[in-house]
Amino acid sequence: DHVDLPVAQISDGDRILPDHVFVVPPGMTVDIRDDRLHLTARIETETLHRPIDAFFDAMARDRGRDAYCVVLSGMGTDGSAGLRTVKAHGGYAFVQDSRGARFPGMPHSAIATGLVDFVLPVERIATQLAELINLRQRLSRQGIAPDIKLAIEAALPRFAERLAGVVGNDFSSYKPGTLVRRIERRMSILRITQVDAFLDLLQDKTEAELLAQEFLIGVTHFFRDPAAFAALRDVVIPALLDGTEAALRVWVPGCSTGEEAYSIAILFMEAMEARRDPRSLQVFGTDIDTASLTAARYGRFSPAAVAHLDPSYLQKYFADELGEHRAVPRLRAACIFSPHNVIQDPPFSRIDLISCRNLLIYLSADLQRQVMPRFHFALRDNGYLLLGPSEGLSGEDNLFRSVDKANRIFIKNADARTSYAALLDTPRRAAAQLSAPARQPQPVGISRELSREAGVEREFLRSFAPPFALLSAAGEVVYLSQRMTGFVQLSSGTPSTLIDGFLMPDLRIPVRTALQQCVDTADVQTTTNIVVQSDAGPRIFDITIGPAGGDYILVLTEVRAIEAGRVGDVLERRDSVDRDILETEVIQLRKQLAQTLQESETSGEELKSFNEELMSMNEELQSSNEELETSREEEQSINEELETVNAELQENNRQLTRANSDLKNLFESTDLAVLFLDGDFCVRSFTPNVSKLFGIRMRDIGRPISDLASRIEYPDLRDDADRVTESLQSFEREVVIQATGETYILRIKPYRTTDNRLDGYVLSFVDITQRKTYEDTLKRNERALERQYAELENLYDTTPVGLALVDRDLRWVRINETLARI
Repeated sequence: DHVDLPVAQISDGDRILPDHVFVVPPGMTVDIRDDRLHLTARIETETLHRPIDAFFDAMARDRGRDAYCVVLSGMGTDGSAGLRTVKAHGGYAFVQDSRGARFPGMPHSAIATGLVDFVLPVERIATQLAELINLRQRLSRQGIAPDIKLAIEAALPRFAERLAGVVGNDFSSYKPGTLVRRIERRMSILRITQVDAFLDLLQDKTEAELLAQEFLIGVTHFFRDPAAFAALRDVVIPALLDGTEAALRVWVPGCSTGEEAYSIAILFMEAMEARRDPRSLQVFGTDIDTASLTAARYGRFSPAAVAHLDPSYLQKYFADELGEHRAVPRLRAACIFSPHNVIQDPPFSRIDLISCRNLLIYLSADLQRQVMPRFHFALRDNGYLLLGPSEGLSGEDNLFRSVDKANRIFIKNADARTSYAALLDTPRRAAAQLSAPARQPQPVGISRELSREAGVEREFLRSFAPPFALLSAAGEVVYLSQRMTGFVQLSSGTPSTLIDGFLMPDLRIPVRTALQQCVDTADVQTTTNIVVQSDAGPRIFDITIGPAGGDYILVLTEVRAIEAGRVGDVLERRDSVDRDILETEVIQLRKQLAQTLQESETSGEELKSFNEELMSMNEELQSSNEELETSREEEQSINEELETVNAELQENNRQLTRANSDLKNLFESTDLAVLFLDGDFCVRSFTPNVSKLFGIRMRDIGRPISDLASRIEYPDLRDDADRVTESLQSFEREVVIQATGETYILRIKPYRTTDNRLDGYVLSFVDITQRKTYEDTLKRNERALERQYAELENLYDTTPVGLALVDRDLRWVRINETLARI
């Protein structure tokens, strides 16, 4: 087929137009922003050019849930990584069926991600794409989309219950917004607009697993967020290597396809190799997505997945394999991948580092508060926690101390107590088995014609139909017709439900052979001229077995048109055929016996291996028991120490209470206005007179002073405070209340802690009128003292008595004129 469409090479800034084909110029990559195409020169250092991945990434960021990506015939793996990004942003993925593709490399790689919505022949992709877009636009135009969202949100508990019963994972506490978007997206793919209809469809395990997979889409790559990994390499790993001599254990919850676990293992192995550290390293990667874990265990990555990996790491830790890159054995051996639900399953223990990045953002606040105590329990003392850039401690700040706030690195607070206990965890609920839906009762007013038809059919089957039976694939009898009971001859021994234990001996071998062939081929099988010996003489039957739903129908048809003289020939041929069948069965049984013996030997070896593992686990349990005994003794010793510390704390508390009371009385009794600020100019404390200058109350403690209503205009507070910090000396200046003309002397002094650290500022305000009154009083007192001193001098010099002043050592200090004359 051909279509008349304009084809043009992209120029930077071209607007996207419908019914146009755009071609990327050589050496360029294309980006999309605001409905325009933007070109960027290809980076020369890139070893692998991935223009489709780059465009898919840009389209996902720009369009979000309105992004549709289509992967057609092509070599290599370009497009697979970008498809993951489109799906992570809620978009849709179409892939050409590889059977009709000239080059199936790109379709195979895209399908292998497990995230493709439609795998179609190329001629059906456009139609399906148009139907999906038209459906979404119609729902939006008719105003149905908001109603569907509200209905989905109201039914979220039912969705969570259904998935928990079928898949085994509880999504009830995931963020509702994410769940609603994923469910709505799945319903649009299936073109379903009724929530109840979709819930009914989720009784199918396959459809339930597809919806659960929608919730588990993860975007990851090697060394994602380089700054965080650089901090991990420079700060955390050296501290762990210096701080312990035990084997190093790392836990990566929500590891997806394993890139982050391998990245952390590489950093540890590089550091340990530089130190020649022989210790073992275990990196546990866990997830509830078993498909992703399978890919992580295999450890093979496409060229697109390792495109941004350091070339030295790529050469050292990955080997080329069939055009892809596979982790070398020592790297693969350091990483252990296992299914684990961070909420439902008990956490790991004795962990040195937990890297939980971009998992908590999908959990509700309540679930996040449950996860943090589990992480605290899992970590060793001085163990580290690494979170994503948009994640925090969820209110459990007392459990961890910040090490690098910018890169979200925390260290365990070993002194903090947590309410989590592994023994209180409830066992994880296994996926429930779906029971068959109950049959709906027939309506009371059923048609009389239908009733007559059913009666006629029953009578025909009972009286005129040939003998028949319903069998399972294993040969078990499910149903026998009334006429079939004439061919039943029970065998002696233990009763069995297999057809061999029911039929007459002449029928057993042909029926068993025909049933096996029917099961293998799924086609109707017919065996002719089966001779059955009866009381009335030999009877000849044809056997027909065909599939019926999940079971198989056996029909016996008696052959009438056969000459009496040919019965002997038929019996002889039948005996020959039976001998051939028996010989074939004997050969098959011998092969099965040999295979069974081989499997038995393999099972024996596996049992030996399991026995060794059990012995190892037993030794670990014994070691753990000894550790528990030691821990119990240590806890007793710690308990005694805690009692002593508790007594000291009580005494300190009494002293602190007394000091607080003294400080409160001091504040209330002083007439000075004193304001205490911390280093960020937030209110720490104040005396009652401060309320005359600032609109301040006790509830304002902790608020910035700039937020308070002030009667004083003082814009230079921060500059003056910086001057005090630099000089470590007090600073004074006059400040004026413009409304009343009152003038105060403001004195700023540095606030010093008991260990002589600067931790804020002390602002004291003195009314200048009070100060002038005080100064006038001092001057009057000085003048009075001067007059008294002058009078004393006159008296001292004019008295006729000789006077002298001497010090303690009897040395002259002063004599008057009378004594001088003497």
